[in-house]
Amino acid sequence: MNEQYPNLSWALIDNLYLKNVIFEEYIHNSRYLFYLNDLISELISYKCEGIQEKLKDVKTLKKFSSILSELEFALLIAKNKEIKELKLLPDDYLPSKSPDILFRDEVITSYVEVTRVNENPHITDIILSRLREILKSHPYRVDVSLNTELSIPRMKRIERHIQKDLVEKSLDMFEEIFKEKLTKNTFKTPSDVIDTESLTFTIERTDSGKGYPRFISSDYIEVPTDILCDYIKARLLDKAAKRNSFGDEHRKAHYIIALDCCEPSIDEIDINKLLYDRTEGIFLSETEMKNVSGVLFRGKWDKITFYPNPFCDAEINDPKF
Repeated sequence: MNEQYPNLSWALIDNLYLKNVIFEEYIHNSRYLFYLNDLISELISYKCEGIQEKLKDVKTLKKFSSILSELEFALLIAKNKEIKELKLLPDDYLPSKSPDILFRDEVITSYVEVTRVNENPHITDIILSRLREILKSHPYRVDVSLNTELSIPRMKRIERHIQKDLVEKSLDMFEEIFKEKLTKNTFKTPSDVIDTESLTFTIERTDSGKGYPRFISSDYIEVPTDILCDYIKARLLDKAAKRNSFGDEHRKAHYIIALDCCEPSIDEIDINKLLYDRTEGIFLSETEMKNVSGVLFRGKWDKITFYPNPFCDAEINDPKF
Protein backbone atom coordinates (compact mmCIF):
# COMPACT_ATOMS: atom_id res chain seq x y z
CA MET A 1 0.00 0.00 0.00
CA ASN A 2 2.85 2.40 0.80
CA GLU A 3 4.30 1.96 -2.69
CA GLN A 4 0.93 2.22 -4.44
CA TYR A 5 -0.28 5.30 -2.52
CA PRO A 6 2.94 7.03 -1.37
CA ASN A 7 1.49 10.51 -0.79
CA LEU A 8 -1.47 9.22 1.23
CA SER A 9 0.89 7.06 3.27
CA TRP A 10 3.11 10.10 3.87
CA ALA A 11 0.15 12.17 5.04
CA LEU A 12 -0.82 9.45 7.55
CA ILE A 13 2.70 8.74 8.80
CA ASP A 14 1.82 10.01 12.29
CA ASN A 15 -1.50 8.15 12.43
CA LEU A 16 -0.96 4.48 11.63
CA TYR A 17 -4.33 3.60 13.17
CA LEU A 18 -6.24 5.77 10.69
CA LYS A 19 -4.04 4.59 7.85
CA ASN A 20 -4.97 0.97 8.58
CA VAL A 21 -8.66 1.85 8.92
CA ILE A 22 -8.72 3.67 5.57
CA PHE A 23 -6.84 0.96 3.67
CA GLU A 24 -8.99 -1.77 5.21
CA GLU A 25 -12.25 0.08 4.54
CA TYR A 26 -11.45 0.95 0.93
CA ILE A 27 -9.38 -2.05 -0.10
CA HIS A 28 -11.88 -2.74 -2.89
CA ASN A 29 -12.15 0.90 -3.94
CA SER A 30 -8.79 1.71 -5.52
CA ARG A 31 -10.32 4.68 -7.37
CA TYR A 32 -11.05 6.41 -4.06
CA LEU A 33 -7.60 5.62 -2.65
CA PHE A 34 -5.95 6.98 -5.80
CA TYR A 35 -8.13 10.10 -5.45
CA LEU A 36 -6.90 10.63 -1.89
CA ASN A 37 -3.30 10.04 -2.97
CA ASP A 38 -3.59 12.56 -5.82
CA LEU A 39 -5.27 15.12 -3.53
CA ILE A 40 -2.35 14.98 -1.11
CA SER A 41 0.10 15.15 -4.02
CA GLU A 42 -1.50 18.34 -5.34
CA LEU A 43 -1.55 19.96 -1.91
CA ILE A 44 2.15 19.19 -1.55
CA SER A 45 2.81 20.72 -4.98
CA TYR A 46 1.18 23.96 -3.77
CA LYS A 47 3.40 23.88 -0.66
CA CYS A 48 0.46 23.42 1.69
CA GLU A 49 1.65 23.15 5.28
CA GLY A 50 0.18 21.20 8.19
CA ILE A 51 -1.14 18.13 6.32
CA GLN A 52 0.36 15.49 8.63
CA GLU A 53 -0.47 17.43 11.77
CA LYS A 54 -4.09 17.90 10.65
CA LEU A 55 -4.50 14.12 10.29
CA LYS A 56 -2.47 12.83 13.21
CA ASP A 57 -5.28 12.79 15.82
CA VAL A 58 -8.19 11.67 13.60
CA LYS A 59 -9.69 8.45 15.00
CA THR A 60 -12.78 7.73 12.89
CA LEU A 61 -13.82 7.68 9.23
CA LYS A 62 -16.60 10.13 10.08
CA LYS A 63 -14.06 12.66 11.35
CA PHE A 64 -11.84 11.90 8.36
CA SER A 65 -14.73 12.89 6.06
CA SER A 66 -14.82 16.30 7.74
CA ILE A 67 -11.06 16.72 7.42
CA LEU A 68 -11.29 15.64 3.77
CA SER A 69 -13.56 18.64 3.14
CA GLU A 70 -10.86 20.87 4.60
CA LEU A 71 -8.21 19.34 2.33
CA GLU A 72 -10.43 19.78 -0.72
CA PHE A 73 -11.23 23.41 0.07
CA ALA A 74 -7.53 24.12 0.67
CA LEU A 75 -6.76 22.78 -2.80
CA LEU A 76 -9.64 24.75 -4.31
CA ILE A 77 -8.22 27.95 -2.82
CA ALA A 78 -4.71 27.15 -4.04
CA LYS A 79 -5.95 26.61 -7.58
CA ASN A 80 -8.01 29.79 -7.74
CA LYS A 81 -5.91 32.41 -5.95
CA GLU A 82 -2.29 33.50 -6.19
CA ILE A 83 -1.22 32.90 -2.61
CA LYS A 84 2.06 33.09 -0.75
CA GLU A 85 1.09 30.82 2.13
CA LEU A 86 -1.41 28.00 2.59
CA LYS A 87 -1.71 26.15 5.88
CA LEU A 88 -4.05 23.60 7.45
CA LEU A 89 -4.38 24.70 11.06
CA PRO A 90 -4.24 22.48 14.17
CA ASP A 91 -6.92 22.78 16.85
CA ASP A 92 -4.53 24.68 19.15
CA TYR A 93 -3.41 27.27 16.58
CA LEU A 94 -5.26 29.99 18.54
CA PRO A 95 -5.62 30.08 22.34
CA SER A 96 -9.39 29.53 22.16
CA LYS A 97 -11.17 28.24 19.04
CA SER A 98 -9.12 27.91 15.84
CA PRO A 99 -10.26 28.13 12.21
CA ASP A 100 -9.42 25.29 9.81
CA ILE A 101 -7.33 26.94 7.07
CA LEU A 102 -5.11 30.01 6.69
CA PHE A 103 -4.06 31.53 3.39
CA ARG A 104 -2.21 34.73 2.50
CA ASP A 105 -1.73 36.63 -0.73
CA GLU A 106 0.34 39.78 -1.23
CA VAL A 107 -2.08 41.89 0.83
CA ILE A 108 -4.72 39.89 2.67
CA THR A 109 -4.62 37.20 5.35
CA SER A 110 -7.71 35.00 5.45
CA TYR A 111 -9.06 32.30 7.72
CA VAL A 112 -11.43 29.62 6.48
CA GLU A 113 -13.82 27.70 8.68
CA VAL A 114 -15.16 24.55 6.99
CA THR A 115 -18.51 22.97 7.80
CA ARG A 116 -19.93 19.87 6.13
CA VAL A 117 -23.61 19.02 5.74
CA ASN A 118 -23.96 15.31 5.02
CA GLU A 119 -26.82 13.42 3.43
CA ASN A 120 -28.57 11.66 6.34
CA PRO A 121 -25.21 10.84 8.00
CA HIS A 122 -26.69 9.25 11.12
CA ILE A 123 -28.49 6.64 9.02
CA THR A 124 -25.49 5.90 6.82
CA ASP A 125 -23.17 5.43 9.79
CA ILE A 126 -25.52 2.96 11.49
CA ILE A 127 -26.02 0.90 8.33
CA LEU A 128 -22.34 0.72 7.38
CA SER A 129 -21.16 -0.13 10.89
CA ARG A 130 -23.72 -2.89 11.36
CA LEU A 131 -23.25 -4.41 7.89
CA ARG A 132 -19.47 -4.53 8.27
CA GLU A 133 -19.97 -6.61 11.40
CA ILE A 134 -22.58 -8.92 9.83
CA LEU A 135 -20.62 -9.47 6.60
CA LYS A 136 -17.25 -10.01 8.24
CA SER A 137 -15.81 -13.36 7.09
CA HIS A 138 -18.65 -13.88 4.60
CA PRO A 139 -17.95 -13.42 0.84
CA TYR A 140 -20.87 -11.12 -0.01
CA ARG A 141 -21.25 -7.44 -0.83
CA VAL A 142 -24.52 -5.67 -0.05
CA ASP A 143 -26.17 -2.60 -1.58
CA VAL A 144 -28.86 -0.84 0.44
CA SER A 145 -31.85 1.21 -0.73
CA LEU A 146 -33.67 3.50 1.72
CA ASN A 147 -37.44 3.82 1.61
CA THR A 148 -39.18 7.20 1.37
CA GLU A 149 -39.30 7.88 5.10
CA LEU A 150 -35.58 7.28 5.55
CA SER A 151 -34.73 9.28 2.41
CA ILE A 152 -36.12 12.50 3.91
CA PRO A 153 -33.36 14.37 5.80
CA ARG A 154 -34.42 14.88 9.41
CA MET A 155 -32.78 17.55 11.53
CA LYS A 156 -34.75 17.39 14.81
CA ARG A 157 -33.44 14.97 17.42
CA ILE A 158 -36.74 13.17 18.00
CA GLU A 159 -37.22 12.65 14.25
CA ARG A 160 -33.71 11.21 13.94
CA HIS A 161 -34.42 8.81 16.81
CA ILE A 162 -37.50 7.55 14.96
CA GLN A 163 -35.42 6.99 11.81
CA LYS A 164 -32.71 5.26 13.84
CA ASP A 165 -35.27 2.84 15.31
CA LEU A 166 -36.59 2.02 11.83
CA VAL A 167 -33.07 1.36 10.54
CA GLU A 168 -32.11 -0.89 13.45
CA LYS A 169 -35.35 -2.86 13.14
CA SER A 170 -34.67 -3.47 9.43
CA LEU A 171 -31.04 -4.42 10.12
CA ASP A 172 -32.17 -6.94 12.75
CA MET A 173 -34.53 -8.50 10.20
CA PHE A 174 -31.81 -8.55 7.53
CA GLU A 175 -29.32 -10.23 9.85
CA GLU A 176 -31.80 -12.95 10.78
CA ILE A 177 -32.71 -13.73 7.14
CA PHE A 178 -29.10 -13.43 5.93
CA LYS A 179 -27.84 -15.93 8.52
CA GLU A 180 -30.66 -18.33 7.66
CA LYS A 181 -29.71 -18.15 3.96
CA LEU A 182 -26.07 -18.72 4.89
CA THR A 183 -26.94 -21.81 6.91
CA LYS A 184 -29.14 -23.29 4.19
CA ASN A 185 -27.03 -21.94 1.28
CA THR A 186 -30.14 -20.57 -0.45
CA PHE A 187 -28.79 -17.33 -1.95
CA LYS A 188 -30.10 -16.70 -5.46
CA THR A 189 -27.59 -15.87 -8.22
CA PRO A 190 -26.33 -13.58 -9.60
CA SER A 191 -27.98 -11.52 -6.85
CA ASP A 192 -30.50 -11.96 -4.06
CA VAL A 193 -32.81 -9.39 -2.46
CA ILE A 194 -33.98 -9.10 1.13
CA ASP A 195 -36.86 -6.66 1.64
CA THR A 196 -37.56 -5.22 5.08
CA GLU A 197 -39.95 -2.55 6.27
CA SER A 198 -37.58 0.37 5.67
CA LEU A 199 -34.56 -0.99 3.77
CA THR A 200 -33.99 -3.18 0.73
CA PHE A 201 -30.76 -5.20 0.62
CA THR A 202 -29.27 -6.51 -2.64
CA ILE A 203 -26.70 -9.25 -2.09
CA GLU A 204 -23.99 -10.46 -4.48
CA ARG A 205 -21.17 -12.94 -3.93
CA THR A 206 -17.65 -11.47 -4.16
CA ASP A 207 -14.74 -12.97 -6.09
CA SER A 208 -12.28 -11.80 -3.44
CA GLY A 209 -13.90 -13.84 -0.68
CA LYS A 210 -14.35 -10.71 1.47
CA GLY A 211 -17.66 -9.26 2.62
CA TYR A 212 -18.51 -5.57 2.71
CA PRO A 213 -21.32 -3.02 2.26
CA ARG A 214 -21.10 -1.12 -1.03
CA PHE A 215 -23.71 1.47 -2.05
CA ILE A 216 -26.45 3.19 -0.06
CA SER A 217 -29.07 4.90 -2.21
CA SER A 218 -32.12 7.02 -1.40
CA ASP A 219 -35.61 7.08 -2.81
CA TYR A 220 -36.44 9.94 -5.21
CA ILE A 221 -38.51 12.42 -3.24
CA GLU A 222 -39.25 16.11 -2.93
CA VAL A 223 -37.21 17.25 0.06
CA PRO A 224 -38.52 20.08 2.29
CA THR A 225 -35.76 22.62 1.60
CA ASP A 226 -37.07 25.07 4.21
CA ILE A 227 -36.20 22.61 6.98
CA LEU A 228 -32.76 22.00 5.51
CA CYS A 229 -32.10 25.73 5.10
CA ASP A 230 -33.02 26.33 8.75
CA TYR A 231 -30.47 23.68 9.70
CA ILE A 232 -27.81 25.23 7.44
CA LYS A 233 -28.60 28.66 8.87
CA ALA A 234 -27.95 27.38 12.39
CA ARG A 235 -24.65 25.85 11.26
CA LEU A 236 -23.53 29.10 9.62
CA LEU A 237 -24.42 31.18 12.67
CA ASP A 238 -22.53 28.78 14.92
CA LYS A 239 -19.42 29.04 12.74
CA ALA A 240 -19.78 32.83 12.46
CA ALA A 241 -19.78 33.12 16.27
CA LYS A 242 -16.39 31.41 16.39
CA ARG A 243 -14.68 34.65 15.33
CA ASN A 244 -15.87 36.29 18.56
CA SER A 245 -13.21 34.31 20.42
CA PHE A 246 -10.33 35.53 18.22
CA GLY A 247 -7.83 38.03 19.64
CA ASP A 248 -7.69 41.53 18.13
CA GLU A 249 -4.84 40.73 15.75
CA HIS A 250 -6.57 37.66 14.35
CA ARG A 251 -9.88 39.49 13.95
CA LYS A 252 -8.21 41.60 11.26
CA ALA A 253 -7.97 38.53 8.99
CA HIS A 254 -10.79 37.94 6.53
CA TYR A 255 -13.07 35.17 7.77
CA ILE A 256 -14.73 32.82 5.29
CA ILE A 257 -17.14 29.99 6.01
CA ALA A 258 -16.74 27.16 3.50
CA LEU A 259 -19.97 25.16 3.32
CA ASP A 260 -19.58 21.65 1.88
CA CYS A 261 -23.14 20.54 1.22
CA CYS A 262 -23.60 16.87 0.28
CA GLU A 263 -27.41 17.14 0.44
CA PRO A 264 -28.51 17.15 -3.25
CA SER A 265 -31.75 19.08 -2.68
CA ILE A 266 -29.83 22.23 -1.64
CA ASP A 267 -28.29 24.28 -4.46
CA GLU A 268 -26.79 27.73 -5.03
CA ILE A 269 -30.26 29.26 -5.47
CA ASP A 270 -31.29 28.16 -1.97
CA ILE A 271 -28.05 29.50 -0.47
CA ASN A 272 -28.40 32.79 -2.35
CA LYS A 273 -31.88 33.25 -0.88
CA LEU A 274 -30.72 32.27 2.60
CA LEU A 275 -27.93 34.85 2.54
CA TYR A 276 -29.34 37.72 0.46
CA ASP A 277 -33.16 37.60 0.65
CA ARG A 278 -34.46 41.16 1.00
CA THR A 279 -36.37 40.52 4.23
CA GLU A 280 -34.79 37.41 5.76
CA GLY A 281 -31.29 37.15 4.28
CA ILE A 282 -28.97 36.35 7.18
CA PHE A 283 -26.09 38.52 5.97
CA LEU A 284 -28.27 41.48 6.96
CA SER A 285 -30.71 40.08 9.52
CA GLU A 286 -28.31 38.16 11.79
CA THR A 287 -25.76 40.13 13.81
CA GLU A 288 -23.33 37.18 14.06
CA MET A 289 -22.90 37.22 10.27
CA LYS A 290 -21.03 40.53 10.54
CA ASN A 291 -18.11 38.27 11.46
CA VAL A 292 -18.13 36.66 8.01
CA SER A 293 -16.42 38.10 4.92
CA GLY A 294 -18.25 35.63 2.70
CA VAL A 295 -19.55 32.10 2.27
CA LEU A 296 -17.89 29.64 -0.11
CA PHE A 297 -20.44 27.00 -1.14
CA ARG A 298 -19.82 23.63 -2.74
CA GLY A 299 -22.93 21.70 -3.69
CA LYS A 300 -23.51 17.99 -4.18
CA TRP A 301 -22.42 18.12 -7.83
CA ASP A 302 -19.21 20.07 -7.06
CA LYS A 303 -20.46 23.43 -8.33
CA ILE A 304 -18.60 26.18 -6.46
CA THR A 305 -20.08 29.60 -5.63
CA PHE A 306 -18.67 32.42 -3.50
CA TYR A 307 -21.08 34.81 -1.75
CA PRO A 308 -19.37 37.99 -0.45
CA ASN A 309 -20.96 39.66 2.54
CA PRO A 310 -21.39 43.42 1.92
CA PHE A 311 -22.59 43.92 5.51
CA CYS A 312 -19.65 42.40 7.40
CA ASP A 313 -17.37 44.34 9.79
CA ALA A 314 -15.37 47.03 8.02
CA GLU A 315 -11.99 45.50 8.94
CA ILE A 316 -12.80 42.30 7.01
CA ASN A 317 -14.85 43.87 4.23
CA ASP A 318 -13.05 44.24 0.92
CA PRO A 319 -15.15 44.81 -2.26
CA LYS A 320 -12.34 43.28 -4.35
CA PHE A 321 -12.31 40.07 -2.34
